[in-house]
Amino acid sequence: DGLTLVSVGAGVFKVRRLANPTRPSKMCCEITCTTIDADPTTAGDRYEVLWPVEGSRVATLEWGTANAKSITVKFPYTTNKTGVYGVFFTNSAASRFYCTTINATSTSEQWHTVTIPGDITGTWLYANGTVGLYMNLTLATAATGTTETWGTSVVRSSTAQTNFMSSTANIAYLGEIQLVEGTVAGDSMPQSYAEALRDC
Repeated sequence: DGLTLVSVGAGVFKVRRLANPTRPSKMCCEITCTTIDADPTTAGDRYEVLWPVEGSRVATLEWGTANAKSITVKFPYTTNKTGVYGVFFTNSAASRFYCTTINATSTSEQWHTVTIPGDITGTWLYANGTVGLYMNLTLATAATGTTETWGTSVVRSSTAQTNFMSSTANIAYLGEIQLVEGTVAGDSMPQSYAEALRDC
């Protein structure tokens, strides 16, 4: 469903699409750790679920200009490996980073909402067929640092990041992702089949 998986390090995780356990009429991604990485602090280690957004879909945000607009992202993420998870945003060149965090619990279908200020610098692509923006959910990483600010350093989470890769018993569920312009998320409105086919 447009997601990309990144696994760099000793660990392995898998993702499969299935009916949402709490809302069978909806689909979700089930994420499971299959090979542990007990200490993912080696430089370069990272485990992520990545969502690329086409440039034409985010062109109105005007990132890279003085008129850059904020975005709000809303999504359900629930896991038995509770704690802090990084959510970071970057451009296609991976030269601009903004990282924030969520606190995930095992509560049935826990929803998270994060608001990101628009980036007034950097190069952002807005053409069809190019990636205009990457949103990433960090499962484990060595690249931690200062959050809640735009910068050029690679920051995938805070130093409080939870290690989802610590046990093969770890499981998580990621539902539909909503990204809207502004500071308020609305009700989730999944794309219709016709809309998805048109985009393809």
